[in-house]
Amino acid sequence: MENGLDLFLDQSQKMLMTPQMRLALEVLKMNNLELMECIQNQMEMNPMLEVIEVERSAGDSSQFSDSFEEEQEEDNDETYKTSYQERTMTGKADLFSFAPDKSMTQPSLQEYLLLQLHTAGLNSEQVAIGQYIIDNIDDNGYLRVSIWDVAENLNVYLDDVDDVIKRIQAFDPPGVCSSDLKECLLSQLKLAGCGDPGVFDLVEHYLDDLGANKIASIAKKTGMTVNEVVQKSEIIKSLEPKPGRGFCSSGWTKYIFPDVLVIKKGGGLDVQLIEEQLPPLGVSEANRQMVAEGLKEFKEYSFYQNEIKDAEWFIKCLEQRKNTLTRVVQCIVKKQAAFFETEHDSLKPLTLKEVAQELELHESTVSRAVSDKHLQCNKGLFELKRFFSGRLNQESGSELSSRDVKDALKKMIDSEEKASPLTDGQIAELLTKQGTSISRRTVAKYRSEQNIPAVERRRRY
Repeated sequence: MENGLDLFLDQSQKMLMTPQMRLALEVLKMNNLELMECIQNQMEMNPMLEVIEVERSAGDSSQFSDSFEEEQEEDNDETYKTSYQERTMTGKADLFSFAPDKSMTQPSLQEYLLLQLHTAGLNSEQVAIGQYIIDNIDDNGYLRVSIWDVAENLNVYLDDVDDVIKRIQAFDPPGVCSSDLKECLLSQLKLAGCGDPGVFDLVEHYLDDLGANKIASIAKKTGMTVNEVVQKSEIIKSLEPKPGRGFCSSGWTKYIFPDVLVIKKGGGLDVQLIEEQLPPLGVSEANRQMVAEGLKEFKEYSFYQNEIKDAEWFIKCLEQRKNTLTRVVQCIVKKQAAFFETEHDSLKPLTLKEVAQELELHESTVSRAVSDKHLQCNKGLFELKRFFSGRLNQESGSELSSRDVKDALKKMIDSEEKASPLTDGQIAELLTKQGTSISRRTVAKYRSEQNIPAVERRRRY
C-alpha cells in the first residue's frame, strides 16, 4: 500500500463566530458594572463614539430609588434634557450611592502586622525578613512560602528566618503566620495558656476525626470518655481557623448593584432597566462629517470608516441587550407574579427553556441575559437566576418548585434533634408524607447544594 497526497473538494456548512457576534454575546452577558467598564474602554479605543444628549422623562429609574414598598405615584409629563456627565454630577443616581469605603479607615492584615513588626524592637535585618514574610501571608493569615524559600530568596540563615517567624506568630491576631490549620490551632492554644494536654493531643493527632465528628471513635482511641472528648472539642471549636479574616481584605471588593427594577404600578407590575449610570452613546456627527469631507484622499479614510461601522455595531449591541433583557425579565415577572404581589416567597417551577420557547429565543441567549444580574423589588435584591427552579410532582398532581423543597428540607434540618439528626432517608419519608414525593438521592443532592453536612457530622453528643 502506497502513501500519497491528494487534493479534493469537500462541501460543508459551518457557523463561524465573527468578532461582531462575539461582542454582541459578551455585551448581553454583562451586568451594569461590567457594561460601564466596557463602554469606557470602547470610547477610549474608538474616536467615533461619543456621549450624546437625550431627553429623559421625570419618571426615570432614579425616581423609584426611594421606596419599593408602596405603589408609585403617577409620573408627571415634564421632561428634562441633560447630558450623562451632568446627571452624574447632580447626584441623581441615588440607586448607585453606597457606603464609604471602609478600607480607607480599617487597616489590612498586612498593615496591622507591619505596625507590630516596626514596634517590636527588631534589628534592620530582622525587619527586612519580617517584611518579606508578612508580604507572603494571605488574607486568612497563613504563610504561603516555606522557610527554605525565604532563606534562599533573602540569602539569610534558616535560624534567622525561623526566629522572625516565631516573633510574628506571637503578634495579634493569635495564630497568624502559621503554615497550616494544625499549627494555627496549636499556636492559639499556647498563647491562650491552655494547660490541658488532652486538647493539644486532639489537635495534634485527631484533627481530621474531629472535623468528621467521629467523637465515639476518638474516645475509643484515646481512652477518654465521650463527654471528655466533647468538652475538649468545644475548646478547639472556640479557636479561630482563619485568624486574618477579621481584617480588611487586600483584594477587590465586589459591590452588587441592581440591573432591573420591578415596581407595583397602576395595579400591575412594571419592569424598569436601571440605566442611570450608562451613558447614551452615538456616533460623532462632527467626526463623521470630517471624515466624509477631508479624508477621502488619504489612507486614513478606510480606518475611520471601519471605526464608524464598529461604533454603530456597538450601539446596536447595547440596544439589543436592552430589548432582550427587558423581554426576559418581563416574562419572569409574569410567570412569578405571585412572588412579587403577595407576601409569600414561594416560586413556581420555571426553566430557561420555558422562557426561551415563549420569547422565541435560544436557551443560551436567556442564560446570558440573566447571568450575574440582579433584580430589585419591594422584597429586596435578588439574583435573576433565583427565579428559575426545577419542578417536582406532588401526589396531588400539582407541581412544586425545587427551591421550595430545598427550603422545607433546610427548615426540617434546623429543627431536628441535634443528638439524633435525621438521615437522608428519614427526610425523604417525612417529605413524602407531606405530599412531596422525593427520593433519598434527591434529598442528598439538595442537602449538598446548600452545604449542609451529612448526618454524622451534624450529630451533637
